[in-house]
Amino acid sequence: MPVQEFEAFREAVLKIGEVEKATSDSQDITEEFADLEQHIKNKLAEEEGLRKFLEKTTDKMESFLAVRRELNQLRDEIDRQQGKQKRQADLSEMSAINLFVRERQRYVPEKGPDPAETPTFAMRIRRAFTGSLDALAELGQGLAVAVVALAPWLPLLLAAAAACWFVRRRRLANPARSSVGTQPKAG
Repeated sequence: MPVQEFEAFREAVLKIGEVEKATSDSQDITEEFADLEQHIKNKLAEEEGLRKFLEKTTDKMESFLAVRRELNQLRDEIDRQQGKQKRQADLSEMSAINLFVRERQRYVPEKGPDPAETPTFAMRIRRAFTGSLDALAELGQGLAVAVVALAPWLPLLLAAAAACWFVRRRRLANPARSSVGTQPKAG
């Protein structure tokens, strides 16, 4: 994004939702750019010197080939540095933006503008039926979650119920034994 549009874009994005963290970072590459520019000038001067030397020394093929190899290596290095300089120039004109968005769970947007048309009877029926189905599904899910939550307690509850049932059955089967201490003695 162009640097001059960065701040307006940033402000617009911050208004979209709930901001958890907003940071802005910049990197000054002026010194690195100037160093690279000077390095390229020096390499270009060195290249020019080698070219002149190459024109003068045509007597030995070995020295000609050696200078030619050195000149090719130098040209490759100059091309790489000029490419890096172009990337830096492009980066200094543009802003890079990293935007991390997290959807808020169970988000209910604010009521928007009123619809252009009023809902018809059929639309209202459909919404009521859909709402009822959604409520039924939510109830079913809630019951399923409750059953799953009770599952670890089930053995303990069954053991307690069995113990109560066993004690009650013994008392009902043998009523004389349970009332022995409460009746007065005849005598």
